[in-house]
Amino acid sequence: MGLKVRVGLLLYGRSELKLLRNKCIELDDEGKLVGVGASCGLHSVDLGASTLLMPPLCNGHVHVLDLGIADRWEGYPLETLVQQPRGLKYKYLAMQSIDELVEWAYKTLKLLEVDGVGFVGAYVEEGFRGSLALAQASKYTRLRVRILAQPASKSLVEAIELANYVGGLGLDTPFDYGLDAISRLRMLARDYGVHIHVHVSEDIVMHELRDYLYALELGARAAIHGTHLDFSEAEQLLCEGIWLVVCPRSNILLARSTPPLELAFTLWRTGYRTLALGTDNAGWVEPSITQEIATSYLLLRSHGIGAREAAETLLYMATLSCAELLGFDAGLEEGTNLYALIARHPAFYVADEPQAIVKRLVTSQKVLVEGVELVSSRASVL
Repeated sequence: MGLKVRVGLLLYGRSELKLLRNKCIELDDEGKLVGVGASCGLHSVDLGASTLLMPPLCNGHVHVLDLGIADRWEGYPLETLVQQPRGLKYKYLAMQSIDELVEWAYKTLKLLEVDGVGFVGAYVEEGFRGSLALAQASKYTRLRVRILAQPASKSLVEAIELANYVGGLGLDTPFDYGLDAISRLRMLARDYGVHIHVHVSEDIVMHELRDYLYALELGARAAIHGTHLDFSEAEQLLCEGIWLVVCPRSNILLARSTPPLELAFTLWRTGYRTLALGTDNAGWVEPSITQEIATSYLLLRSHGIGAREAAETLLYMATLSCAELLGFDAGLEEGTNLYALIARHPAFYVADEPQAIVKRLVTSQKVLVEGVELVSSRASVL
């Protein structure tokens, strides 16, 4: 029997996003999107003119365990907080039981889910303990999680075992295991498809060591932060297929640095699309990608970048590109099984501009839905 649903706004597409007004989407019995049109007919469900249907949001970089130390020690330098293995965060996490790690991972994931996030690049400390905790916690959410395990020690043997176990590594720096290990890690990435994400040039010292060149040698899939990169350095990474994931609020709060948003936008304008947004440490920065989008929009506008162009860039970075980075397909298009975010806000009734979405999502009602669930519930989800 399927279902026809009318929405006020539809953010549609798999390779690019198109914002469409007053559309009817048709789902088959299995929740597959089989049609998009202007007319729904009599036996349809109208979600209202203030409702937006869009791809799930994506958080490309979040540390999911450190919510358990929320807002402690914020006045300390960044390296004192998070440098592995001597940082205060690592000492605290090492003392926690596996049950406590599961609890904090679950609480972080639920915060992400209610924020409209469907895809997560989850850095998880504590090696096998942390990875097991995250895998267990994720079973009780709707999220698609890319586990990026951080070895508990600076041991290449542990890193390789973790990579084989979860398929992803989240490295503190490209130098974690010494220069001799880089070729071994590159083989994991290039020959075995292991996702390797690594912090790059988050502080000036690492940039002066040219850590971005070692990220290239490493075969990393994502360079996180890139706070001190210039255009040519960032372009080197993107030309080699490495995503740049920026975390503006964390750069401002913890690194006390200007986030590289202008750099990301310049790369976008040049034609590069391997860009994503993240929220970084849940312990000090609320893991809300809608807050990240709204803040980033204001920062881009303060640099004179046009409203529509800034909004379109950020929406792409926080949906299609980010999901692709993590190995998922986020697009809404005919023939795809529906996995989507439904959001409702009064402004969506009067505004069909992308800037309305980036500014208003943070306070909108939001729910993630599967197509088959939407069909069985007859769209009673919000």
